[in-house]
Amino acid sequence: MNELVELWESKIRKKLEKIFVSEQELLKKIKETPYPDNMEMIFIYSAFVKGDQTYFDIKSSGGLDGTKLYPEQNFTTISEYLDTLL
Repeated sequence: MNELVELWESKIRKKLEKIFVSEQELLKKIKETPYPDNMEMIFIYSAFVKGDQTYFDIKSSGGLDGTKLYPEQNFTTISEYLDTLL
């Protein structure tokens, strides 16, 4: 996530204000916030703190890179996509 923010900052030539929250602070806030209002925080915790969407390796699981599965498809890099937002 930090790399994505740095990439965006380089494209807009501006430093963004960042607020860092510890894991303990986020967990406390999740517990204090009633359901369903805490669902966004639960996703943030799962994805960005615990890394639940990145704990596996595609190659070791027998999977293939999307460019090999669909060679006729033109893929857009994150950098190219961010250029469309400028």
